[in-house]
Amino acid sequence: MEDLIIEQHPDYEKLNSNLLKESEGVIYDWSDITYVRGKMSEWHICGKYIDVIKEWAKTLTPPVKGMIPRIIDAWYARYDYDNHALVHNHGDIYASFVYYVNTPEGSSPIVFPDENKTVEAKEGNVLIFPGHVNHYVPKNKCDGRVVVAGNINLFTIINN
Repeated sequence: MEDLIIEQHPDYEKLNSNLLKESEGVIYDWSDITYVRGKMSEWHICGKYIDVIKEWAKTLTPPVKGMIPRIIDAWYARYDYDNHALVHNHGDIYASFVYYVNTPEGSSPIVFPDENKTVEAKEGNVLIFPGHVNHYVPKNKCDGRVVVAGNINLFTIINN
């Protein structure tokens, strides 16, 4: 899958520790009612550390002349044993991302079935991929797999 971007955050160990603490204070009120069959926060989470990830993901988004990337939503998801995400995509979103905060042994990968591609969950890594690409998370084999996920769209730059 040539449009897949994988980068590791340079300060991920310290950042992930803070993200885990931040995620513990989140209300997971979207749990089991979306494609995520685990704990999921509401769609528009803001916080000191999740905002670092959102801004970083935005800078890694492939540029398009005359357009500017903007985060339109972001959320925490926690997968415990047997939690998973159903096959889905993000429609006409320009790019989606997932950042791995905590990946204990047994953490499930993300699978892109139409691309025949599987990417292992690795702490500190962000994956950025086209929003229209189908993906899922197989049943998790541990407790405590935590990610930040979100969507990025492009907006036209208007010159005065």
